[in-house]
Amino acid sequence: MSFILGSSKKKLKPRDSLIAGGLSGITTRACVSPFDVLKIRFQLHVGPLAKGGSGFNSVLLSSVTQIFKKEGLQAFWRGHTSAQLLSITYSSTQFAVFEKAASIAWELVPTHTPKPLVSFVCGGMAGISASLVSAPFDTVRTRMIMQRHPPVYKGIFDAFRKILSREGVGGFYRGVLPNLLQVFPAAGLRFGVYSSCLVIYTRLFSCKEVSPTMSFIFGACSGVCSKTVTLPFDMAKKRLQVQGFREAAQREGCKKIPKYTGLIHCVRSISRHEGYLGLYKGGFPSLLKAFLSTGLSFASYNVFSGLIYTYQQYDAT
Repeated sequence: MSFILGSSKKKLKPRDSLIAGGLSGITTRACVSPFDVLKIRFQLHVGPLAKGGSGFNSVLLSSVTQIFKKEGLQAFWRGHTSAQLLSITYSSTQFAVFEKAASIAWELVPTHTPKPLVSFVCGGMAGISASLVSAPFDTVRTRMIMQRHPPVYKGIFDAFRKILSREGVGGFYRGVLPNLLQVFPAAGLRFGVYSSCLVIYTRLFSCKEVSPTMSFIFGACSGVCSKTVTLPFDMAKKRLQVQGFREAAQREGCKKIPKYTGLIHCVRSISRHEGYLGLYKGGFPSLLKAFLSTGLSFASYNVFSGLIYTYQQYDAT
């Protein structure tokens, strides 16, 4: 049994946490997919940004207009099926592992241990577990978003088949090192900051639960804090994920994605040729997406968890 986030009394079985997490992932992904597509396109733009933000504005505006004019509105949901598979596996694993880890942790650590600290550690463990489980879907999603007509991959299953045959299992885990380096602090901060907001709010207003609106606000704040710290690792991950697929990453106004030998070479190359700000490409859509997605993720998880809990209580009577 595990606690529903934001509740001091309600508990769910691990299976129910998986279900609530999966439903939360579906809801969140459907809403934020356009920001994700834009972020990935922006991150894979090669070249330094002009000072004063003009480079950022020009590439961002150009990306939006070019995608809409040449590829249509549906392009903002390109790779959506693979993205949903990613979101379902990641979200369900993340919340289920967090809930289980947190319930075990509170049986082991002293009662005076700060709740945000426990949430940070358990959240980091949950993030790593979810990333390892969902990494193949993340790679396929990134490549599906980047391809144009004629497409390299005809669909998700074709993408899995071609990547496996041409690059082996390792092809699905390109960029996994920077992802794991960022995911522990990223997920830890999301859960830790959310927990901190929860503790402060419940103490100030002497309540034991929070509304979906407050859950969204706490989650949004935690998402922005987390993404601000880990954005350079996300940038490197995306560049490494399209290795072996560089010919399909060339777009109007963009150079081909360079070949990187690894994480350190990738970071050094971006810093040298695109400037240190190059590590923060896609920052605005990334932060906006983090604000919306993390807020929606926590809020919808609590809503679905509450519905499952209510149904169980009703069914028990």
